[in-house]
Amino acid sequence: MKHKKYILIQIIHLLLGGVNFIYGQICFIQTDTFSVDTQPGSIISADFNSDGKMDMATTNANSNNVSIILGTGTGSFNLPVYFSVGNSPQGICVADFNEDGKIDLATANLGSNNVSVLLGNGLGSFGSPINHSTYNYTQSLCSSDFNSDGKVDIAVATYNPPSSISVLFGDGTGGFSSSVNLALGFMGGAATITSADFNGDGKADLASVNGGTYQMSVLMGNGTGGFSSPVNYSASNTLSSIIHADFNGDGKADLASTLNNSAVIYMNNGTGSFAAPIYANSSPTTTVQAVSLCSADFDKDGKMDIATANYPNSISILGGLGTGNFSAPIVYPVNSHIVNDYPASIVSVNFNGDSLPDIATGNAWSYDVAIFLNCSAVGIDQYTSDQQITIYPNPINEVMNVALRQDIENCWELKITDILGNEIKSDKFEGKSNQKVDISILQSGIYFVNVKTTEGIITKKIIVQH
Repeated sequence: MKHKKYILIQIIHLLLGGVNFIYGQICFIQTDTFSVDTQPGSIISADFNSDGKMDMATTNANSNNVSIILGTGTGSFNLPVYFSVGNSPQGICVADFNEDGKIDLATANLGSNNVSVLLGNGLGSFGSPINHSTYNYTQSLCSSDFNSDGKVDIAVATYNPPSSISVLFGDGTGGFSSSVNLALGFMGGAATITSADFNGDGKADLASVNGGTYQMSVLMGNGTGGFSSPVNYSASNTLSSIIHADFNGDGKADLASTLNNSAVIYMNNGTGSFAAPIYANSSPTTTVQAVSLCSADFDKDGKMDIATANYPNSISILGGLGTGNFSAPIVYPVNSHIVNDYPASIVSVNFNGDSLPDIATGNAWSYDVAIFLNCSAVGIDQYTSDQQITIYPNPINEVMNVALRQDIENCWELKITDILGNEIKSDKFEGKSNQKVDISILQSGIYFVNVKTTEGIITKKIIVQH
């Protein structure tokens, strides 16, 4: 495990006590990185050891294995454990394939044209891979019950060519039938795939983006394992990665993908057809390429947001407006000490138990996972105040304003500490109820402001964002 600590994750929980949250401001801090094996391509999160804490798994293309990284529930993780799969694993999905109440996983293996199924023991370990052949160049996969028999199936995107989707039907014991092939008709190949009920009939449907074709394909499931002919939707360039979420709050599953430096949004009309794409920039410059994306309500305003993993070295957060449109991106560096690192995948889940969705990226060139903890609701009231003291603005950039209640202004002392309790800065003031304090020496992060007055010590939590 390779630590690059910016803050001590375990103490972040302490920052949440007694804060009156005002949601709507998005804030993330990269807290750590954890080494995995060579060239992690996809990342996913689940509770693999049944302890109620979220863990992670990555596919490692050049090592022919998956990394299982067990979480501590604080935003930190244990050393990875590796399990062999097929050659050059790309996509990954999780489900309970053998109906024993424990999380299993499956990988799409590009180099061996198959799917590896690993059955979990509920303690964070997995059995030997059970391999199932698919068509050529297996790329991505997802799981659902496609034939309505109550057992989990798998759909696989392949570069046949031509492009196709293979469906493996589960038997409820961890075994799968021979694949059924659904031709898409493109030479570029199906790159990534997702499943949801797009037309509201209670049956699982499929959607994929197709490499090199400027196309997204949607196939309606009939509930018995069959699918309609694909309906194709065009974009202005090659799409990569696909997710579904309800971006406009109408209860229907919309679709989003990445293209150049944008997220591409397709709004669902409820019958399984989609409107013309909406393009939301994930970066102000075309030199930054959005590679992968995920969605969550990061600021708890009831609207779904999007995060993109970008090449090189960044993630972007696009705040949802609840209409299918998004605010300007907030960009955070990923592993800025590594030139041209490639965050190939991104996932969002609550890693530290504070109810806020956090982010992790799988970084292909640095062979690690970067963790971004969500601080969107940690002391971000527009004015952090009570009857004795006010500190504003919050989050703070270079200068914070501290205002005391006038009847306690005679003499007061201010100390700023980090979350380990280390003193970073101190000042004493005489007869001044309002004071500007330079905090430019503080790195971006979370701090405590401790003000000693005639009525005791008052402690406030602040976020510094440069």
